[in-house]
Amino acid sequence: MLVISGLFCFFPNHKIDILRDTEDYDAAVERRNLIAGMVSPTTSMKSPKLEKKELTYSILEQIPMINEVFKLLSNKMYMLITATVTVVMFSCAGLQFWTISYMQVVMKVKPLTAQVCFVVTVITATLPGALTGSWIADSYGGYKGKAQKTALSILVGFSTLNIPFAGGLSYTTSIYTFVPGLWFLLFLGACVVPTCYGIMVSSVPRKLQSASSAFGQIFFNIFGFFAAPILSGYVIDLYDDPVRGLTWGYRLILWSNVFAFIFLAIALCIASYRVYKGEAKEGRRLERKRRSESEA
Repeated sequence: MLVISGLFCFFPNHKIDILRDTEDYDAAVERRNLIAGMVSPTTSMKSPKLEKKELTYSILEQIPMINEVFKLLSNKMYMLITATVTVVMFSCAGLQFWTISYMQVVMKVKPLTAQVCFVVTVITATLPGALTGSWIADSYGGYKGKAQKTALSILVGFSTLNIPFAGGLSYTTSIYTFVPGLWFLLFLGACVVPTCYGIMVSSVPRKLQSASSAFGQIFFNIFGFFAAPILSGYVIDLYDDPVRGLTWGYRLILWSNVFAFIFLAIALCIASYRVYKGEAKEGRRLERKRRSESEA
């Protein structure tokens, strides 16, 4: 065997000529190199799993913005705030789609009265709510750096106040209590959105801010505006009685606001932990500086 290997090393062309008629030329060249010891099997041959993994990465790299998407998905603060805004959009889309029908079918309100009440409530609640939420957040330092913790605390307060109104609207049957409760629900929801948008953009690097806005719109539209009427409509179709079905479908829309509170509470915990770590690191730095000055 050693003699044959030596002959192959000294006369490689004869090896290729012999195998050219029976095997692939490239395979013969590779086998010759392996026999001659010129190329090691570990470097010239790859496992099927490694080849499949490299092929997957090569395909993913060809998708536009795929690297930016992976970075955004790994950003916990960004994903939590995106989920919060998605829940708010889900609730808004469901309320917009079903409120007038709910007032007519369940509460037995006249169509014109239901339409006027809903339109007036939406106009007078959302715009003042957005302005109020932005003004309060700016009054306490905005939403960047250490002020992010304060901004999230304010948002948690808004979402906490929102839950009783959502629960009350689920069981009220009087238009005189329904319309004020709906107004406060929309007002508090609008207070959350502007500050959430600011935190979304400021929680990612500058080069990813455009991608973060575009990626967020995908979540808002698919899991918010698009999903709300579909999921609530599915719940409504589960019941033969239209009154009962519309009642439970509308409750699904209202109770979804609980998830906004959960996401904001988790984001607040993360921001508080980051502030604590930053303060601890700064404290250790000042302590080392003080010790160096005292030793000098």
